[in-house]
Amino acid sequence: MDGTDRPVASLIEGYRTMQNAWVMEAEMLARLRDDVRDAADREKAEILAKTRQRIRDVVTNARREMLVLTEQVRASLGEDDGPPRVAPDPGMRL
Repeated sequence: MDGTDRPVASLIEGYRTMQNAWVMEAEMLARLRDDVRDAADREKAEILAKTRQRIRDVVTNARREMLVLTEQVRASLGEDDGPPRVAPDPGMRL
């Protein structure tokens, strides 16, 4: 053997050390991947909740405006057939 040759035991030890490091890195990457997915799921849920609230607000406002318009049309055409309808409460859940 020349000076660059290493005994088999030393090579095996180096191989196992490197393999253990790769396994640990793979586990860390798997945890990071799971963390990214969890964070994305939370952000997705927040976006969805905000969007649903905005949609509820738009629908509620549209209903209210349509009721007001309907009452104005009825009043202008003399079709007053009872007490005016009350617009829904803005905080009402649909």
